[in-house]
Amino acid sequence: ARVSSPDEKFGNKVEHELKPGGRDIVVTNGNKFQYITLVADFKLNKQLRGHTNAFLNGLSDLMQPEWIQMFSADELQQLISGSECIDIDDWRANTHYSGGFNPTA
Repeated sequence: ARVSSPDEKFGNKVEHELKPGGRDIVVTNGNKFQYITLVADFKLNKQLRGHTNAFLNGLSDLMQPEWIQMFSADELQQLISGSECIDIDDWRANTHYSGGFNPTA
């Protein structure tokens, strides 16, 4: 292995150097922990940066970014993804039908 990370974008293979000259550096026992750290940083931070920035820009259209600090990680997860528990009875009690639809059609 080399100190780079293979990837695919739109069907094209791309290799990302994890550090300058990484394509020319062979991973050995002596540098394997540095390699693992570089891969983790790339996969968890650098590779996701564009997606994360797009998400935050969209979220800032809905609320002031400073408000995010008011929520715990669990509360923010629930705001973004919704509840893990789906209450069908609550849905039925609070659904208003129109356009020719009703609970049986």
